[in-house]
Amino acid sequence: WGNNTSGQCGLGPKHPRNELTFVDSDMNRTAMQVIRRPEKVLFEQPDRIQSLSCGGYHVAAVNERSQLYTWGLGVFGRLGHGDQKDRHQPQLVPRLQHQITQQVACGEGFTVALSSAFRLTVTGRGLDGPFAPSAFVALPVGPLASHASRAAPAALPHSDIHLDAVVTAQLHQVKFPFDASLPPSIGAGPVQSSVVLIDRGLWEGEWLKLETINFDFRVEFSNFSGVFPEGAGNMKLMFPMDGKWTKEDCEGKLCFVDVSTRTSAISQQEIVTEIYKMSAEAKEGRAKAVVAVLPKGVKMFECEDEPPSSIRRFPFGIMSYDHGQVLRDHVSKLVEGMVKEAQDSGHLNECMQAMQQWVEMEEFGTGRKYYHNNVTQQNRWAPPQYELPTEACIVKVAQDPFFERLKALLDAKPRGVIVSQQSWRPDVEVLDLPADFENAGAEIPVAMVSYDMGQEIREIMHCNSEVHASLSIQASGTLLSWGNGTYGQLGLDDLENKSRSLHKSKRNDLSRAFHRFVELPSCVAHMHGFEMKAVACGGRHAVVVLDNGEVYSWGAKEGLGAPVEDNRGDPVWVEHLEGMVKVSNAFCGGEHTFALASMPFKSLLPDFAVS
Repeated sequence: WGNNTSGQCGLGPKHPRNELTFVDSDMNRTAMQVIRRPEKVLFEQPDRIQSLSCGGYHVAAVNERSQLYTWGLGVFGRLGHGDQKDRHQPQLVPRLQHQITQQVACGEGFTVALSSAFRLTVTGRGLDGPFAPSAFVALPVGPLASHASRAAPAALPHSDIHLDAVVTAQLHQVKFPFDASLPPSIGAGPVQSSVVLIDRGLWEGEWLKLETINFDFRVEFSNFSGVFPEGAGNMKLMFPMDGKWTKEDCEGKLCFVDVSTRTSAISQQEIVTEIYKMSAEAKEGRAKAVVAVLPKGVKMFECEDEPPSSIRRFPFGIMSYDHGQVLRDHVSKLVEGMVKEAQDSGHLNECMQAMQQWVEMEEFGTGRKYYHNNVTQQNRWAPPQYELPTEACIVKVAQDPFFERLKALLDAKPRGVIVSQQSWRPDVEVLDLPADFENAGAEIPVAMVSYDMGQEIREIMHCNSEVHASLSIQASGTLLSWGNGTYGQLGLDDLENKSRSLHKSKRNDLSRAFHRFVELPSCVAHMHGFEMKAVACGGRHAVVVLDNGEVYSWGAKEGLGAPVEDNRGDPVWVEHLEGMVKVSNAFCGGEHTFALASMPFKSLLPDFAVS
């Protein structure tokens, strides 16, 4: 009962009890539809409702089968149906219809839900016997509810762990090539009897791959630059730490240069000008291509201006600061490894012999440093460059091959599939399986882990001879949000995955204000891996309580309970509660928050609320 203008009473658009009432008798244009007495709400299925939450103008409910329904005002996608239409009757949220929703909370214009996840337990043995088990929270890819009924008691191999497992089998890794092709025999070997670990794979764009590191470096070449020849293959890499080199150093190499080592410029136009200079120098030295590492704080951009004619057909591009630092650190480790190997073995390879021929000297009268070769008597201003013990290649992916590969793998009937995110955008994300996957996804559990978790699993497999994986259902491990995120109340800021640009923008023609929103349930990956037991939404902020009694909050700063100066679009730990109380539940008002807590020691008042 109550205001039903946008269908938030869930009784349908033509309910006979709908009445038009004027909010202000002196303003006949201000009216709303009202249900004045309680009326029964009908659902598509006659299931019992186990929980319900009301927002400003919308409602969400979870039935006894843990399915989520929403209805009411649809502006900013708060209902989670992928659009902004109002719903006058309860409708199942399509993206979550095969998931297990545990709790739901509605804010003023947004919704947050807590749902179940897979728990991946890795056990096994190595040369020294069984190793310590490792557990990971994995995001379901495709249906989860259909697997819950199949869970059965299981004793995990090489451990004392007993749990209700959906599947337990040996862990096997399938590696895909960088391009969009499929392995020739994907169903061969132990695939059918194993839980298979695969990478998410590269999606559309240009990538740098090195043979000495499992990291995907995102590069973006200018549309005006030349194209790598088809037979370019692997190339040698050059990355001068101080940005100095000679044209002889570049020949036949893929050159990376940190822009900040050559200029203090941070404007896009100044950076582009410096890239043109570097490209001209590298081309003169017969380099394969140049990639400029952007300064800290400068976002990736497209070089839209036509370059000088001298480098128009020469390949040049950019790399983000973060990826540039990973590459710089890796190059430093390669050099340190070469030096250490030479010291430990007492034998100098050809590269180290050449490097030892150079001596740093100072020019007479100016004190300027230069380098002299004692064997060839050559001089140079730039430090000599190491011949790095790695090869690089540029991979261009025209179409994301992930679903095609996953379909081929599921057709081979493995016991289960673990998808590890890529290093470029490592956070987990909600994936909607195509329609033709439904049967396979319901039969074979598919779970996603972050890149860091995937790396840890690969390290376990590398160090041990026999590794097993078990997938079970964890009651709460996935936090999802959707709707209005203007104040950060969705907790989706600063995520790193393919769907990083989750937010859409809309401008209010009357107030001129911009609103950011998400129309589909999206994973709050910042909380992935935490065991959560309660969630609450206020007007413009949200709070989640962990099993250990800790509290995280995000959104409008007034209700966060943390010393922040601005709104937060990612969860912040409410550290003031640490050691003082253990929180069991939380409740949010418009701009305030209450937590139900217990003292960590015996007290005359065992339970009380803090705000």
